[in-house]
Amino acid sequence: MQPMKIRILAPIAFVLLFGLSPSAFAQGEGARTYWKAPANTHAAGTFLMFVDGNASGFNPALPVSGAAFASRIYMLNYAAFFNFLGRRNQASVTQPFGTVAATTTGLQPISLDVAAKGRADLAAWWAFNLIGAPAQTLQEYSQWEQRTLLDAQVFVNAPFGEYDEETFLNVGTNRWTVRFGLPFVQSIGDFTPGRRTTFELVPSVTLFGDNDALRGLTIEDGAPVFASRNLSQDPLYKVEGHLTRDITEDLWVSADALYVGGGETSLDGVAQDNSQSSFGVGLTVAYKVSEKVELRALWGDYLTDETDGIDTSMLWLRMTYAWNPTADRLAKQAAAAR
Repeated sequence: MQPMKIRILAPIAFVLLFGLSPSAFAQGEGARTYWKAPANTHAAGTFLMFVDGNASGFNPALPVSGAAFASRIYMLNYAAFFNFLGRRNQASVTQPFGTVAATTTGLQPISLDVAAKGRADLAAWWAFNLIGAPAQTLQEYSQWEQRTLLDAQVFVNAPFGEYDEETFLNVGTNRWTVRFGLPFVQSIGDFTPGRRTTFELVPSVTLFGDNDALRGLTIEDGAPVFASRNLSQDPLYKVEGHLTRDITEDLWVSADALYVGGGETSLDGVAQDNSQSSFGVGLTVAYKVSEKVELRALWGDYLTDETDGIDTSMLWLRMTYAWNPTADRLAKQAAAAR
């Protein structure tokens, strides 16, 4: 039985490193996030993100025309794959920290120069497979080839981050966010490591709770007046796409695109006429350092003008360590038997 054990372990090395994403902070989940690892696979990752433009990296759904934000975000992430109700499932939780600074030129008769730092909102998501990835044992997984995948995903951003209603800028959002998505992955041609190509599409809709303690500025009789405002926001619609390709067994790249639309805000019930229509592109490069460690870099930039919505550029770097206790045990047994 030793050859069977070794054969079981072989394909796991190529999928242990998937399942982590920068969540809402990058406005997209990232390429190969929804590839399926075997049940009982776990992954822990660290992220470093640089986001510059007209929206905070901690609250990218709220671009501000005439403002310039510089966000530096550090994230700790944990993800797991498991069998549930006869299907493969993924779950992930992310805790961000960091700093953000902002200046404004579009608010008259004053301008602002503010900064904030600390712990941001906790983010978590769960993806339940609908098509293509049934519940499997490790041995069954070793014989399985990924082709067409369709998941149902729910994402929750919980307002547990630091928030001071007396300041204009925070790393916390002071509102609940829930997103529903249908991640789709289609393998193209040979799925042998080193030759894999996939087309990936993630349509989603994001719903927002109210922020009832937004520090707001209005102009009355030519003078600035600061007060607590109630912020509400219409649903935000997104379509994220990726075309990924293996360069070698250890190196792959992805061409990325993202469209964001909707999301008009209201202050104290008054619509702000700021519905978004933004389009961005990106490039992802990932390298598998070892059987359990991957390094990944992503660059992204929105091509639309700030008056149409999001106008930011982003660079994020990620290191992931992944493990599967069952596979590790079999590897040790195989090594001892040699």
